[in-house]
Amino acid sequence: MALLRKWLARCAITAACALSACAALQPAADLPKPESTALARPEQTALGRVAVARAKEHQGLSGFRLLSVGADGFLARMQMLKAAQRTIDVQYFLFEDGDTGKLITDAMREAADRGVRVRLLVDDADFSRRGALIAALDAHPNVEVRIFNPFTYRGTNKVLRGLEFLFSASRLDFRMHNKLFVADNAAALVGGRNVGDRYFLTRAEAEFEDDDVFAIGPVVPVLSATFDDYWRSPLAVPLEALSEAPGADEVLSEPGHEDGKPDPAEYKRRAASGTLLEGLLSGRLPLVWARATVVCDAPEEKLEERGRSRATPTKQTLLEAAGAARSQLLIVSPYFIPSGDNMKLLEDLRGRGVQVDVLTNSLESVDGAGELMAFAAYAPYRPKLLEQGIRLHELKPFKREPLDPKTGDIGQFALHAKAVVIDGRRLLIGSANFDPRSMHLNTEIGLLIESPELARQVAARYEGLMRRSKSYEVTLEEGGRLAWRTERDGKPVAYHEEPARDEKQRAKVAILSRLPLDEEL
Repeated sequence: MALLRKWLARCAITAACALSACAALQPAADLPKPESTALARPEQTALGRVAVARAKEHQGLSGFRLLSVGADGFLARMQMLKAAQRTIDVQYFLFEDGDTGKLITDAMREAADRGVRVRLLVDDADFSRRGALIAALDAHPNVEVRIFNPFTYRGTNKVLRGLEFLFSASRLDFRMHNKLFVADNAAALVGGRNVGDRYFLTRAEAEFEDDDVFAIGPVVPVLSATFDDYWRSPLAVPLEALSEAPGADEVLSEPGHEDGKPDPAEYKRRAASGTLLEGLLSGRLPLVWARATVVCDAPEEKLEERGRSRATPTKQTLLEAAGAARSQLLIVSPYFIPSGDNMKLLEDLRGRGVQVDVLTNSLESVDGAGELMAFAAYAPYRPKLLEQGIRLHELKPFKREPLDPKTGDIGQFALHAKAVVIDGRRLLIGSANFDPRSMHLNTEIGLLIESPELARQVAARYEGLMRRSKSYEVTLEEGGRLAWRTERDGKPVAYHEEPARDEKQRAKVAILSRLPLDEEL
């Protein structure tokens, strides 16, 4: 009993210290931060010379290619790291420490060894649990790591971290959801993928369907300028200024290999070949040349405007671009919560006869508390959406092969991509979901691309996933009941009870759906 009292007292003291320090971190403007900006003359690098020359051939348009296969997203990052000669700028919501995270941090260290300046900006949502690789990388003299809007408490105790969040929710609920990767201010990747095995399709037990957009040309310096804005933000705190950075003494190691997972050594061999990046730069893998607008929220904008209805760039662009649709609108969003202005947008479109299709996750596909809460917030909107004539498609957790042939376990396969296709001619793609959190709480980045060709590519990709062999089409039956129409073994099937992993999952959603979750998700 004495030991228990001692432990509780220690927890209370630690919590009090953590909570009392919260205000001191906001906005952390007094911390020393060396000034740096994106490479001013990218044409002095090999990547930059190619990008500038190719853009001139296309009268100053930017070149884009959709990378829909997770392995290609990983290879592009690895090969851009290898090709970089001067600078690498990396910005992610999550940077996980699995096989691919280890390979990418190793490649960053190798680039730094060659004299490349590496700047890495990561949100603090999950850093304390997964930041060992990055902390080790930060020790390199050519690498600087900054953490966006960090918690004061730097340990891994979930209770203490939760307490700090509870008392500082107005600040800590504000997260940087951006995903950006830039090499030599000449080539960039924008999209929905974080860094992690499940985003690059290397985990047999969990995979995300997602996209990157590879870009060269005039759009890249604009993307780099957004990185600089976040890099110098008072909320971007140098990792070395934070106490108890996790795993700072850990040595980077080669990734392991487990049965049932793609061999990381094969991924590393393919990355070393350089064939993907070479093909993109040479034209062997054709780029789509088009005009594009970078859509990016300011780093402190939503924090300052929390609780107000101000139209930030993400929200304003989504409402204006989608609202201009004349015939068709396709929304792809794993977190789809059409509250407030989003619902009004959809109602207005249907009132003008615009066909609206939505692809989101089914209940079977979601996993984890956050995903389940988002689904619970979405579920009550389905009858109203269907009454408006909006077509709802919920992705099934299919996989090409069973995880375990003996049990038939298919693991987790879920949608993570975020895209809006307008009239088959314009494409809005990036990190933002169609939900209140992306509109009002998270910072986001994306591209509005004026390209019928690229818009058709994205539409065709997701229309394929909307087929009943891959998704449930939710319909409204007589009496207001919902039905989930799909195919099993090539035959049409209709379910009148929501498909779920088990009754426990259904019960959780039923309870959560009654809570006012919309504005937090």
